[in-house]
Amino acid sequence: MNRKIMSIFAICTMAPMLAFAQGRGGGGQGGGGQRGGQGQPQAGGQGQAGQGAGQGTMDRDRIRQQLHTHATDQQRDRLRDCTQQMDQLRTRSRDMLNASGAQGFNAENARQQRTRLQEQFQAMEQAHQQFMNGLDKEQQAAMQARSRNMNQLQARIRTRLEAMDKELQSESPNQNRLQQQARYVERETQRLQNQYRDMGEDLSLTSD
Repeated sequence: MNRKIMSIFAICTMAPMLAFAQGRGGGGQGGGGQRGGQGQPQAGGQGQAGQGAGQGTMDRDRIRQQLHTHATDQQRDRLRDCTQQMDQLRTRSRDMLNASGAQGFNAENARQQRTRLQEQFQAMEQAHQQFMNGLDKEQQAAMQARSRNMNQLQARIRTRLEAMDKELQSESPNQNRLQQQARYVERETQRLQNQYRDMGEDLSLTSD
């Protein structure tokens, strides 16, 4: 009788311990399952992002291949002319910067440099217009966003030239303000050059 009682007591004592151990084991499996589940969407998301970037590159390459058949020698010549006009505009802007920062500042010399800079800017605008007019409708449509950026850059340069002209109309022009305007013109001209370079690549007008 005592043995039966002891056996029953031992079973009752061990049962909760076994149940607790199984519960912990099940919880560990559940946690591991959740972590595994979380890891899979992350990997999938990264994969989708990579596919998206790759698709964008493929689309751009396909557009370039299509536009390659539209490129002409005349367009290449006009693009080259635009690039040369950009180089000269940057040179004129540096001349204006030097004239504005020179010791023994001469306002009349600065006005002459500003006139040369303005004339070069107008020559650049004319070359740009001829180049854009020489593109066909498909090329213009493909370059619509880039063309809009280029027009904005030209408008910024024009605004700085107007401010420069206003400053030089005073009897005692401020050298610091003139230098700031000249630096800005050179910087925006460099950005405009970059746009021409990228447009030439997109339209297959430049050699690889």
